[in-house]
Amino acid sequence: MISHSAGELGCAYADGCLTIEQTILSAYFIGLVCTEEKIIHSSMATVSLDYESLKNICPANIEIICRNSKSNNVVSGPIKSLQEFIKKLQINNVHVKEIDCNVPYHSSYLASVKNKLLLNLSKIILQPKDRSSKWISTSTRRTEWFTSASKISSAEYHTRSILNTVLFEQATHLISSNAVTIEIAPDGVLQSILKESLHLERNVILTGRTEQNIKMILQGIGRLYNYGLQPQVANLYPPIDFPVSRGTPMISPFIRYATGYYLKSQYQYCIHK
Repeated sequence: MISHSAGELGCAYADGCLTIEQTILSAYFIGLVCTEEKIIHSSMATVSLDYESLKNICPANIEIICRNSKSNNVVSGPIKSLQEFIKKLQINNVHVKEIDCNVPYHSSYLASVKNKLLLNLSKIILQPKDRSSKWISTSTRRTEWFTSASKISSAEYHTRSILNTVLFEQATHLISSNAVTIEIAPDGVLQSILKESLHLERNVILTGRTEQNIKMILQGIGRLYNYGLQPQVANLYPPIDFPVSRGTPMISPFIRYATGYYLKSQYQYCIHK
C-alpha cells in the first residue's frame, strides 16, 4: 500500500492501525486545524521538471512539497510569488498546472500548526499500532523507515505526514514490473504519474469525476479478473442466511433435462417417452 499526502490515513485504516472512526476524525481535525490557523495565502502547482533542475531555479519562498516522479513535482508558496514563477516557467516552455489549494501542506509555512495538530491527533490515536510491511511510507525518507518513530502509526507519524515533503517517487521504485496497481481516490489523479514511473497499462481506477461510480467499480473489477486476480465479488452483496425461511419455493421443479435429439443419419428429431 502506497499513499499520497493525507492518504497515509487511508493506509493506516487498511493496515488495521486505525479504526474507521479514528480515520475520519483524524482527517477532520487535520483539515480543521490547517484552515483555522492564520497562515499565508498560498497556492500550488505541478511542474513537469526533474527535482534537481527545479530546485536550482525555485525562488527562496517557493518550496518543492511533492516529489511525484522523475519529471513531476509539486511546488507551493505565496500566491503572488508562485504565479510569477509559473509565468517564468511557461516562458521557458515548461509545462505547469496550478492547483486550487490555499493551504500550503507539506511546507515550512505550515510549521505553526504542528503542536496543535499533534495535540488533536493524540486525543484520537490513543494506542498507536505498528505499521506492517505492506504499508510503504511516503512521508519519511527510505533511510528512516526502520527507525522506531517511522514504524508506528502514531499521532506523531501522521503529523509529520502533513508537514513533510511527499516522497511518492521513492515508493514507486519498489513496485515490481508485473504488479497491478489500484488507485483509490475521488479521481484518477495519479494515473499519468504511475504510467510514467511504472511503464505499465495495468493501472486500475475505481472512481471518476465524470463517470458513474458503480459502472467504474464494476469495470475495474472486470479488469482485475482480466489481469489474473480474483476479487471477492460476493463481498459486494449482503450475506445470505441459511437455511431459507419456510415457504420459499424450490427451484428444482423449474429445471428439466432436454430429452430430444437429432438422428445423425436422417436429421430427424426424436423424443423419448
